[in-house]
Amino acid sequence: MLEWYRSLEHPTLQAATAIRPRLSTKLQRPYLTRRHGFAAKLAALETHHAFVTAHLLGSALQAIYRDPGLELGRLPLKEERSLVIRLWHTDRHEKEGVSALAYSSHRPRP
Repeated sequence: MLEWYRSLEHPTLQAATAIRPRLSTKLQRPYLTRRHGFAAKLAALETHHAFVTAHLLGSALQAIYRDPGLELGRLPLKEERSLVIRLWHTDRHEKEGVSALAYSSHRPRP
């Protein structure tokens, strides 16, 4: 169990946990399948956190965990509008690695 809390000491993960405090309880909740025991859950979460901390900037991860998420791009639409695409973490399923791609139509203010 201590391994889990040590893994959350990484500065990038500390910032994410500050934004979404329930992240620190992931090990105690059902994860992907109820058949996973403690060791399998810990290994899955450590693998995910290793990937996140190795490949994402801390500011990008913080944006994913905050509303409205990390803007990935904009596509131009008719009438001076744009389609905004964002990656954002949702607590809906509370599973590590589950994020959502959100899109919205945006019109610049005059």
